[in-house]
Amino acid sequence: MITATSLYLLLVTNFNLAATDAATMTCIAIAESNLKTDAVHYNKSNNTFDYGLFQINDVHIGTLIHSGHALMNVNQNIKVAVKIYHRDGFEAWSTYKKCRG
Repeated sequence: MITATSLYLLLVTNFNLAATDAATMTCIAIAESNLKTDAVHYNKSNNTFDYGLFQINDVHIGTLIHSGHALMNVNQNIKVAVKIYHRDGFEAWSTYKKCRG
C-alpha cells in the first residue's frame, strides 16, 4: 500500500507531472485500487486481468511492459500508468469520471 501523499509527490517529483495532473492520477489510483499496490482484478467480460495500483489491463503487456508480474511492482505500475496517461489521457481509466472536479 502507498499513501495518497507519497503517490502525489512521486508523480510530481519523479515523473514531472503538473500538480493538477498528479492530483487527478492520485484520485484515479484511489478509485481503481484503493491505493493497494497488490490489487488484481479479473474481468470476466473480456477474460483479462488488471494489475496493481492503477489497475493496468494486461492488454498493455508486450507494448508498455513485459509481464503482468512486473505491473505488481509499484514503481513499474506508476511508470506504465504515466505512459498510458501521456498516450491516451485520463479517459483511459473509466474511474476518471469520479475524479473530475
